[in-house]
Formats: sequence, structure tokens, C-alpha cells
Amino acid sequence: MEEKQLQLGFKFESFKISKYEYYEPDLSTFNKNNPEYNFHFKSEINVTPLKESISVLLNIEVTTKTKEPEKVGIFEVRYNFSVVSFKNLMVNEREYRVPIQFFAALISLSLSTTRGMMLMKFSDTALDSVIMPIINPHELIPKEWLKPRKVDATSKENRPIQHAEKSDANNKKPYKTKKIKT
Repeated sequence: MEEKQLQLGFKFESFKISKYEYYEPDLSTFNKNNPEYNFHFKSEINVTPLKESISVLLNIEVTTKTKEPEKVGIFEVRYNFSVVSFKNLMVNEREYRVPIQFFAALISLSLSTTRGMMLMKFSDTALDSVIMPIINPHELIPKEWLKPRKVDATSKENRPIQHAEKSDANNKKPYKTKKIKT
């Protein structure tokens, strides 16, 4: 069966930083000349067919790469996109399917924008020159989005929320937290 080519586009509508926290790390616990950090990624995707929109929430936690990891920073931001020709996503009048590549494009744009925001927000801290690693956006797309989703025509919003997580940390121990630097 031949897969048809979808005509889709999106427009960036808005973003909102919902969480920004910084914790001063104990620099005595690791190499002061070359401190290392782990990044832990969580994503949430909301699709609202009746508004023809998709939002992507990214939550990134930064911890020290030490024997006893410490939480150093949290950055969370929601991006809102309107979908041009949402009708092309409809499988039938009650179901829609968003191509995985479309989600990947939205997540990739959200990740790269977040990378720049984090560099600005964490300037003049221990994370001043720490750059969020480049990751495969497909790793932040929940597998549940591969199947068609139902449209609830009786609701103003249909927001099936799905989550995905990724961490570059090998160390699975819980991390310590310290007071926020003001």
C-alpha cells in the first residue's frame, strides 16, 4: 500500500517558561577544571484537534556527574504551535494521526530553542558554559502517538497527554538538592 504524502505545516504561536530553578553545586565533589553534568529530559505532547494545535512541553533537569549526583538546574518550557491543514491529519471523521516526523520536527525546534534559552538563563552560574547535548528528538516521542487518536467533538479541547523520558546519566541514584541561589 502506497503511503500518501501529507501537505502539512506549522506556525509557532507562543512559548512560556514554566519552571526555572538553579541550585549551587558543591564544586568540591568533582573536577573543578572540568565539571561534568548529566541532562535528564522529559516531554509531554498535547494535541488539540478542535483548535488545530499541538503543544510540546520540555522539562530538562541537570545534575552533577559525581558519585552522589546533585540537582543543579531545572528548566521547563511549553511551546505552542498551530497546525496548517490539520484536516490532512484526519484518518476519518473521528480519528487523526500525526506523522512521527512531524512530532520530531516540533520537538527538534523546541529542543534547540530551549538550548539557547538555557545558555542565557544559566549565565553567571556553574552552568554558564554548559551546553545541553544534542539528542535524537524521536527519543522524546511516546510510542502511543503511532496509532490513530480519537477526536472528541463534544469537548472544546481534546488533549491526549503522552510523556516520554530520556537521560544521558548512567548513574541511576537519586540526586541531592541544595538551596536555590538567589
